Amino acid sequence: MGRPITLDELTTGVFVAWRLFLGDAQAVALLDDSRAGARKSFWCAALILPPTVAIWALQHATASAAPGNFGVLVEKAGLARTLTVLAVFYVIGWTAWPVLMHWLAGFLGAGRHYFRYLAAYNWSATVVVILTLLYAVIDCSGVAPKRAMSLISLAVLTVMWIYHWFILRRALDVNGGLAAVLVAAQFSLSVLIEVVSTATVA
Repeated sequence: MGRPITLDELTTGVFVAWRLFLGDAQAVALLDDSRAGARKSFWCAALILPPTVAIWALQHATASAAPGNFGVLVEKAGLARTLTVLAVFYVIGWTAWPVLMHWLAGFLGAGRHYFRYLAAYNWSATVVVILTLLYAVIDCSGVAPKRAMSLISLAVLTVMWIYHWFILRRALDVNGGLAAVLVAAQFSLSVLIEVVSTATVA
């Protein structure tokens, strides 16, 4: 990751992510859109690791038959193997899309904005993990029936898609249609990574 990130750089990254979530297009101007700035945004992976582990713990406590549920995976393969495989795919998940987008941005003629987009995309994980954690808390609490949880899950996914679409529009500076295609591509890749990780654990 290079030189450790400063507290000011970290708080700025998180602040920009939340301002973008609230629809503030001008927030991208606060990002360090250099190669070094984009590289430092990967420190977000360490920042959101604790809430990610909390999500896994909540899934373990939730009676769910979902294939990728942490509790289901632990029951099938044991805690050590599950954590090892998920740790590997956690790294893959943080690198696969940025690598693919490096090529796509150049191909689409948006390469000059790639580092700005990458920084915004990486920092947006702070918002995504909070939304995911809230969903996991509601699911674990059992306060909502299964049908309601399905609707909540769809709502959370929709918010995440719109959020990424907005980041692509403002940070990568592409049109709405192309941004929608890229959102679908990123989501498809994330699903593929989850499927492969689940299959590897089992």
